[in-house]
Amino acid sequence: MIVSKKVFEGRKLDLPYWTVAFAFGGGASFFILPLLERGLKSDPLGTFTFLFFVVCLPVTVLAFAVIKNNPKIFERRVLEFQDQLFADTKSLLLKEIGQTPKFADFFMHPSRDRTTMFAAAIAYDRRKLYIIEHGWLGVIDWSDVREYSKDIEGYDQLTTADKHLSTRSAVADSNRELYQDAMLKSGITLTVANIEKPKWQFVCNNPEILGKWFEILTQINEGRLDPISQ
Repeated sequence: MIVSKKVFEGRKLDLPYWTVAFAFGGGASFFILPLLERGLKSDPLGTFTFLFFVVCLPVTVLAFAVIKNNPKIFERRVLEFQDQLFADTKSLLLKEIGQTPKFADFFMHPSRDRTTMFAAAIAYDRRKLYIIEHGWLGVIDWSDVREYSKDIEGYDQLTTADKHLSTRSAVADSNRELYQDAMLKSGITLTVANIEKPKWQFVCNNPEILGKWFEILTQINEGRLDPISQ
């Protein structure tokens, strides 16, 4: 028997790129402001207009491009977001299974339209596999599994010799999209005896996790992890 139900909506991971970038632009303006003391007295409006368009705006745009292409800047925030997402997913699986599963792994990935984030999950316990795919939970009896496979999709990374920041930023954005597209095609795929949804995918491109689960599934199939005796 296979049970399928919606358990999660995608969650937005909001990173304050523009807020931090504007702080740099404002800081640069504040640093230069004392040098324009004479202009402030004679033409305050013109001076502030000069500061905004010549100093604040260019520095803000430059800072945004640099920050967006440096993932380590918001690494802590991303990890905190991931930890909470995984904690909520583990709690849901625990409630569904009724006990801590024998094996379980989780992986964070973007939605297909890249507007939200999901936690993919795979677990095995007592003759059943549990998979969370794009917010849908599948509870699958091992006897309904016909085939299983693992795959890590590759992609051709773009490069540029252009030193302009805008060009390099565009190339970085394209590579990010190619990487995410490849990620969404990677993982463990189960072909199951179900007309409405004959395939389930645990989205993941981590080789260690995928290797572990391919071995788990192989041992179940060989009877080393005998599902009947669980």
